[in-house]
Amino acid sequence: MKKSINRLTAALLSVCFLTGCTGSPSELSASSAESAAETGTSPFVEDYQYVWTMLEENFPLMGVLERTCGDLEEFQSSWQRRIARCETQQEFHDTMSEFSVHLRSVGHLFFISEDWFSYFRDTYHGLSPEEFSQVSELLKVFDDEDVLETYHQTDAVPPEPSSQPSSEYAEPISVEYPTDDIMLVHIPSFTYDQSNNEALLAAYVEAEQKGVQNLILDLTENGGGNNKVWQDYIVIPNISAPISYTKYILLPVTEYNRSFWEPAGMLEDIKPISELPEFPNLSQEDIHLCNYFKMETETFEPSQNAPLFSGEIYALVGPAVYSSSESFTYFCKETGFATLVGEPTGGDGISFGDPLYFELPNTHYVFRYTASYGLNSDGSCNAEKGTQPDVFCGAGETPLETCLRIINEQ
Repeated sequence: MKKSINRLTAALLSVCFLTGCTGSPSELSASSAESAAETGTSPFVEDYQYVWTMLEENFPLMGVLERTCGDLEEFQSSWQRRIARCETQQEFHDTMSEFSVHLRSVGHLFFISEDWFSYFRDTYHGLSPEEFSQVSELLKVFDDEDVLETYHQTDAVPPEPSSQPSSEYAEPISVEYPTDDIMLVHIPSFTYDQSNNEALLAAYVEAEQKGVQNLILDLTENGGGNNKVWQDYIVIPNISAPISYTKYILLPVTEYNRSFWEPAGMLEDIKPISELPEFPNLSQEDIHLCNYFKMETETFEPSQNAPLFSGEIYALVGPAVYSSSESFTYFCKETGFATLVGEPTGGDGISFGDPLYFELPNTHYVFRYTASYGLNSDGSCNAEKGTQPDVFCGAGETPLETCLRIINEQ
């Protein structure tokens, strides 16, 4: 984020702060914190209010957030009272981290805590602009001097972009055989990690060599990661012909959102919302911020003459499936690539690029949000409804138990 914009925003929000305080937010005295609690003018309150201002102007899932968290006015007020009691920047950081949890992952809403900052910054630095068009714009937030100082990262050297990245954050996949004819692969995340990617390819080859007829992908704890993992290491190696699917994404092309999308060349094929086809379950009330939409059709070509695995593929899903794992689930639902077994997913996998970020004007912490409204095929909100499985869990059964049962019944 440009410092001039940040300083202007801070001035508009907090004349009192800029003219009446000489120390940093972390140096506020107990008396000034008590006064701020009464007047609501502390830099911490202003940053908290700034979060809501930015969301109301740029975040298209406010309706989903209200249905998830209850009365938003009371929700906002109750947390503002807690923020107003913060006396130090560390207290603000810890309270905002807790606040982030209570947003319940709606639309990727997330206060970037000190524990997570390096992960996000390193991840984006590890991508090249050729691989990911948004990377340069997103890094303007994460490489901002004030942001780096807040997160104590002024001397941190980020990684260079790599064509074969491995991640210290990736949990390893694991393989087991419930029966001789079934391979079960546990995929805890879609974090891009070359060793995991190679292990997936090796698993398909092993299953094919052993004559296994059923491959079960356990995604029940998979909260997302990188779409390229499922595209390049699950779908493409296991298809024999091109496979396509289409998704509709509604967009609030606001000044702030545009500042990320336009430099990345993402707005070339968008259409006015007035041209959106009719969908039976589309909430007109929800989409008041959305003024454009994008229809995206993705086609995947086989990576070899024959699929590495030629049997039946099943994916175990549930409420923890989110973001890029939800994207894979939606793909399976639309194409039939794999049979979905389990419970409805957590959603928010039909998106327009990556979530966006903004810097808080006083403390210089970073906040994240999804800037698009993805539609299921019936027009319902994917971030709220997720994807329905093809086969629901039987009474008292886990997704795996249900999957094993339907395989045995065939």
